[in-house]
Amino acid sequence: MFPFPFLFFLISIVFLAIASYTDLKARIVPNKLNYGILAVGIAGHAVWAFFANDAMILVFCIAATAIAFAFSYALWKIGVWAGGDVKLITALSALNPINPAAIGIFALTGIGLFGAVQLPVFPFSIFVFSVFSMAPYAAFVSAQRLLKNKEAKKEFVVDFKKKLFSTIEFSMAIIGIGAVLLFFGLPLLIDLPLIFVFSLIRKKIFRVAIAIALFGFALWKSISDAQWLAWLVLLFMGAWLLFKLYSLSKKLMRKKIGIDSLEEGMIPAETLVENNGKIEKAPDFEIKKIINHLMHNRLRELNSMLSPKGKIIISSARAAGLEEEEIRELKKLAKEKKIGQEISIRESVALVPAILIGYILLNIFGDVIWNMLFAI
Repeated sequence: MFPFPFLFFLISIVFLAIASYTDLKARIVPNKLNYGILAVGIAGHAVWAFFANDAMILVFCIAATAIAFAFSYALWKIGVWAGGDVKLITALSALNPINPAAIGIFALTGIGLFGAVQLPVFPFSIFVFSVFSMAPYAAFVSAQRLLKNKEAKKEFVVDFKKKLFSTIEFSMAIIGIGAVLLFFGLPLLIDLPLIFVFSLIRKKIFRVAIAIALFGFALWKSISDAQWLAWLVLLFMGAWLLFKLYSLSKKLMRKKIGIDSLEEGMIPAETLVENNGKIEKAPDFEIKKIINHLMHNRLRELNSMLSPKGKIIISSARAAGLEEEEIRELKKLAKEKKIGQEISIRESVALVPAILIGYILLNIFGDVIWNMLFAI
């Protein structure tokens, strides 16, 4: 039998590569491309069903495509995806009603935990893998913008130096205290709790504790084990760098624009709420702020950030961008001098390249998420 799943995988790669190019160049994926791939997916499964004498192949394809459309449409309604993403994911799901795990099978890893689940869960899987792929991709775009922004670059260098010093200090604490624990035959599990306790006391005492720990480490271990320090520093700094650049992308890709110049599809970088006749700017939705609110038990501020009171005029959480009705409302409010004449908008980041990366990863690792869930 002809390897139809592998053929659909190759078509999907070409489709996403072309869509990535058009998305990067013009921030759009042509409808002809989406609808054409949707037709190829359904027609291809119809041909497969005919030669296999199994109508359920086509039925399964149509059902999976419908599920993909419903799921992506729901994400569009709540503002996570734009309208073009709905068409793209639906078309991609027509080609992949089941995750082919093509690369994993070819590399003999697409079995067992990394095998494909024979259920139409592809749209959910590609969404998860695309989200994870978006972070490094957004960080890369942010790094490009950072190099062109002198002021932001200076601030970043200062933050980097401070973080590097504290990371070296923290890594030294992990190694030194861990060595002392091993020397006295104590479990390493209490290493991090001890470091947390030390971090709550004054810095001078913390550094003295590190110095004592490292002295014991030097007596017991060879100097070659200093490579662990380098690995820990690289690991922690790499994670910080990824998170920092991803966070900066919101700031670096933001600009002011006159309300009269707003166009449909532009993504607002701020949330405006009408509360008791007044127009207020809701707090920005940031992970760092959420963590700080939780750590300091500021639940009211957290609730205000996640669910601002009043009528939401525009929301920065909507990936679909501004609609004509919202632009008219903003122009009216600006004319009434209830808001200023400018508003912050966020330059959109091409999402399709992240979907392409997510699709490749999904075909390497298969339905590992679902296999783990079903195993539980």
